[in-house]
Amino acid sequence: MGMVVRTNMAAINANNSLANASKAQQNGMQKLASGLKINKASDDASGLAITEKMKNQIKALDTAKDNCEDGANLIQTAEGYMKETHDILTRMTELAEKSANGVLKQEDRDALQDEMNQLCAEIDRVATTANFNGHKLLDGSQGSTAALTLSSTATGGNSYTAPTANAASGIRLQIGETSTQADKLHVQINSFHTDTLFSGVSGFINKSNDSDNTGIVATGATTGNTGVSTYTSAITVDISSQDSASAAADAIRLVSNYVSDERGKLGAQQNRLEHTVNTLTTASENTTAAKSRILDTDMAKEMMEYTSKNVIAQAAQSMLAQANSQPQNVLSLLQ
Repeated sequence: MGMVVRTNMAAINANNSLANASKAQQNGMQKLASGLKINKASDDASGLAITEKMKNQIKALDTAKDNCEDGANLIQTAEGYMKETHDILTRMTELAEKSANGVLKQEDRDALQDEMNQLCAEIDRVATTANFNGHKLLDGSQGSTAALTLSSTATGGNSYTAPTANAASGIRLQIGETSTQADKLHVQINSFHTDTLFSGVSGFINKSNDSDNTGIVATGATTGNTGVSTYTSAITVDISSQDSASAAADAIRLVSNYVSDERGKLGAQQNRLEHTVNTLTTASENTTAAKSRILDTDMAKEMMEYTSKNVIAQAAQSMLAQANSQPQNVLSLLQ
């Protein structure tokens, strides 16, 4: 190309090189400053789409883990209330066994009956007040208010039939990242009021000591405990006679077995939630690592590239200065 003054192509080329080098240098500085390899969609469109989905997944996994821990706390709270009921039932069995002893006088049994009434009232109080974050736990709203069915024979065969919880009741825990049924856990707890636990005691038969072995029909659960309990449907177990106390002892043991089974169900669900927490933690950790490989800047590598870009920018700037001085050489031809 001849010597011209109107169009300096060398300067134009050097300026374009400097602009590109400066742009690359700025991108490198942004990545180093933010620590992110993808700061805008133009950096890596597909990578941005993938990492945004991963971010949502990680948030869902972490939230599900928190939900599981909240659910475990709920179950542990309910099981703690049930343990207290269990302890009361143990004492009630002891009272019934004492009252069944023939050496006692009626006034002795009356005293035992008074304590039995108070213990039944405490069971109702616990069932009424037990809650977690405002959710009633033992009043039947999370399961069933149907009564426990007790069965007995004159030969001593005793069993119980647990009430079936209403499918629409209970607390559904969100324990996964999706809204499918597989990522939910349904926690149900039946009523632990006296009318549901002890109504089956009425008419309960235990093995007789009589020669005919026909059995003894216990008076069992009786109403009229409202003077002690604030629960309007409260009942108490009758141990005021030797025969009723003997039958009641067997029946209360069955109720205690039922409570043990219900606590076991909750314990199994709590163990499941602990495994779920571990699974969610691992999934979140692995997904976070995958996101990091796509999104995060390798600082050492980016610093190496930034140094190279910085040198190129300085060289382009120097060449631009040289190119701008070339038209001055034309002046020597005009002298």
